[in-house]
Amino acid sequence: MTRNPHDHLHGQAPRSRGRQNKIDVTTHIYRFGYSNVQVLKSVIGVQTDTWFRTARKRGDFSTVKTPDGDLLVLTESTLRLAEYHAERLLPYVELDGAKINLSQVRHNLFAQSVTLRAMRGGSLAAYQTEREIMLGDARGIKRPDVVWISKTGLRIAVEIELTSKWARHFDDFVAGVVAALDESSGVAAYDRFVVITDSKALLTRYQESMSAGQPLHVWRKDGGGKWSIAKKTKIPAWIGERVSFRLLEAA
Repeated sequence: MTRNPHDHLHGQAPRSRGRQNKIDVTTHIYRFGYSNVQVLKSVIGVQTDTWFRTARKRGDFSTVKTPDGDLLVLTESTLRLAEYHAERLLPYVELDGAKINLSQVRHNLFAQSVTLRAMRGGSLAAYQTEREIMLGDARGIKRPDVVWISKTGLRIAVEIELTSKWARHFDDFVAGVVAALDESSGVAAYDRFVVITDSKALLTRYQESMSAGQPLHVWRKDGGGKWSIAKKTKIPAWIGERVSFRLLEAA
């Protein structure tokens, strides 16, 4: 079947649609810090990278080369555009591509991909990126990679796990998830927690280790900087109703 090259315009004039594409791509990059063409094509509903090649030539975006492929970041001009359209101002350090944490690139792109997929599914009203989330690990609450807001108002914390955590790091992760959902001292930070991975083995391990009644160690660091187990407890019975696990491939 032959496609009309202007089908993706949805009735808009090419110039108007081009302007909206620029705003949408700029806003997405501003909220997440960086992205790549594969993810961004789904943001504006195109199938080729022609628009992005033109935008880069125009100076709208800079390219940062990484072991996980080329990333797009904002330039001074698109940063101003993003801040003009932003609901709230965010720190944006990625103008200097050297400040990107290369160890987190695949992880962050996966988070972007599954979030856009969930938005297209129609059950979400909005989402918040990690840099938009005010609650953090300082209170012992696990700060998720992204928060999905359902159309019914549920705040669903999403954690992307591509490599398995072990020992203290795993205990801290589980304790942070439990704290984020705990209603014993008031309103919970989130209504649900979803752990998403692309590894069947990791999925199985997390499901088993995070089930109700499994041991949970709470760690504390002493004045000398040494970590030790300060408390031994168990994962609460309600965990199965509030935490779910999904096996997904990045789009």
